[in-house]
Amino acid sequence: MRAAPPWYRLGLFYAFYFAIIGLMMPYWPLYLAQWGLSAVHLSWMVMAAAMTRILAPNLWAWWADRHGRYLHSVRAAALAAAMSAAAWSLLPRSPLLLLLMVLFNFFQNAMLAQFEVVALHWLGRQHHRYGHVRLYGSLAFMLTSLLWGMSMVQHMALLPWALCALCVALYLLCRQIPEVSGVITPRRSSTRPAWNHALSVFFAVNVLQQTAHGAYYTFYSLYLQDRGHGLPFIGFAWALAVAAETLLFAFLPRYIVAISDRRLFNWCLGLSLGRWLLIAVAQPWASLLLIAQLLHAASFAGFHLAGIRYVHQHFAAGSQGLGQALFSASGFGLGGVLGAALAGWMWGLGESLTFVMAACVSAIAWGLWWACGVEGPASARLAR
Repeated sequence: MRAAPPWYRLGLFYAFYFAIIGLMMPYWPLYLAQWGLSAVHLSWMVMAAAMTRILAPNLWAWWADRHGRYLHSVRAAALAAAMSAAAWSLLPRSPLLLLLMVLFNFFQNAMLAQFEVVALHWLGRQHHRYGHVRLYGSLAFMLTSLLWGMSMVQHMALLPWALCALCVALYLLCRQIPEVSGVITPRRSSTRPAWNHALSVFFAVNVLQQTAHGAYYTFYSLYLQDRGHGLPFIGFAWALAVAAETLLFAFLPRYIVAISDRRLFNWCLGLSLGRWLLIAVAQPWASLLLIAQLLHAASFAGFHLAGIRYVHQHFAAGSQGLGQALFSASGFGLGGVLGAALAGWMWGLGESLTFVMAACVSAIAWGLWWACGVEGPASARLAR
């Protein structure tokens, strides 16, 4: 009989992990900009980080699925990320610094997809309550981005040390969570997912949705800074978006079982389109920029919940790591690379046009999902 899930430990993992994201996403572009990097060079760095989201989750998934040791792979990645951040801290003027940053991103991006398998295993038949565990990460992101912007504005050089400490905390925490080997059957090398039209459309939409977010993840902090907003406002704007995300993670799980994949994805993609257009036209009005941040609940959180469920329903036990890795690699990886590249190119043509471009990409994703009419049965399983 399966033991009760270690709820608070699962929640703490998401809290520490997304505290890292809460430091990297709003402040890493500003950290790089302090070096005098141009918009193009900055977008290249974000692209390099995004490329690690393609390679890292899949390499870790291949090993974890093959051996059934998901938490072991997470621990190894957390320890390597901590070492990379420490080296980044100790060698601030080294020519290897950019390489160390990319290595940090590589190991950091290797963790989440494998831990999703662990969390969903412990949730068992209550997997629809994933959002209740994941909201700890949203709360941590919100508090970290807000407090760093308010209190550490003059201490940006401490950023890598904070990242190192959080990675060490992740490593130590994962030693307190039971491994799931022996429960999830290791995937044999001959097993391959039975690909179909529905899954192809889903992953294409996932790439496009994250491509649309590229302008936001790469330039939103600079966009606000160029309009005269200080770090406290920037931190608050990011925190507000994640506050909306947190509320959705808290309340959507009780209703998600009654909402079809088709309907949920349509809502999220349509509201994403509205969000980017609102940011593009809201330059003079800070209140509208903050309203647009509330739509993060749909553009990211709702889409992520729906995507996690879709993958969990369509990949069998021995390929859960592969499924979550593909979800992460196609979206945050390939979509992140394309989004950063498009944003870097568009930024020179016009800052507002960059977000109009994001809206166009969301419109394509929405149209593709709507036109193809994808609707998979809840009991579907691939890669049996």
